[in-house]
Amino acid sequence: MNIPGYRIQIQIGSGRTATVYLARDQKNRAVALKVPKPGIFDDPTLGKMFSNEVLMLKSLNHPQIIHFFSGVPFGDDAHLAIQYFKEGALEEPPKTLGEAFRVIADIADALDYAHFKKVIHQDVKPSNVYLEDGRAYLADFGAASSDAHPGLLAGSPFYMAPEVFRGERSSSKSDVYSLGIMAFQLVTGARPFTGETYEEVQNAHLVKFAPSIRALHREIDPEVAKLIDRSLAKDPSARPSAREIHETTNAFLTKVGHTTNQRVRNLDRNIIVPVSPEPLDKEPAKPGLGRAAMRTEPMPELKSFAKTEPKKGLLDKLFKRKT
Repeated sequence: MNIPGYRIQIQIGSGRTATVYLARDQKNRAVALKVPKPGIFDDPTLGKMFSNEVLMLKSLNHPQIIHFFSGVPFGDDAHLAIQYFKEGALEEPPKTLGEAFRVIADIADALDYAHFKKVIHQDVKPSNVYLEDGRAYLADFGAASSDAHPGLLAGSPFYMAPEVFRGERSSSKSDVYSLGIMAFQLVTGARPFTGETYEEVQNAHLVKFAPSIRALHREIDPEVAKLIDRSLAKDPSARPSAREIHETTNAFLTKVGHTTNQRVRNLDRNIIVPVSPEPLDKEPAKPGLGRAAMRTEPMPELKSFAKTEPKKGLLDKLFKRKT
């Protein structure tokens, strides 16, 4: 294997589309080098996922989004060189509320920027968040979609918004819902909606309501608690924006003495429109943030998260109810 400009050291991971190596670039920086698996471009879905992540990350530049060094979406030299994190993905609950809300604020900031660039992540969850020196970074844009070129629906069941389960198009508010689920989990140690099968998880997101997070954790600032509760609204229009979450959470962090880097915003409105991803068959995780929870076997019932026709009837009335 020879990727020009990189010296491969050891294999550090393997996913559906690529093998990941720890490598050194020409500046002797440690990078995570993703190399597509043999024959991956013979599969339209998996090939698009790999090329989509390269094109997406090439178009995004934000301090809390995993840093892009280089990438080729197709061909013999296809690869993606990105920031390497020694601490790895978010696998254990933060030890303090300040640390939890530092993660929430950072990912909200990353999403705010992505939404400004008309990019919907579609798969916000702890295993797609990486940590370094107390800061959080959003990664894995293989399932992302652009408003300019919307793709089919994707996501992970425990974090998917009700409208995505109904087959409706993902939006920035769908990402906010996923962030709300993750925030609830980081603060309380458990997800608000669970189930043993895909249908049980789907039903929980569609018709059940999460308990108020402040009822479970009294130390949370009332304004922050209200924001997380709103993030889990069944009606997308009742949810806050990622920017509102970032600003409110940052204010809370300042109040409790957690300093933060000054906000950085790239106002370049140009975006590279990616190849739209096909529906993904993600593996659901069980409650908890441990390593084992991120690598569970797929449910037998779990086949596709995209429905061609949205359901109508009594549930549609329930979804209009604002929480």
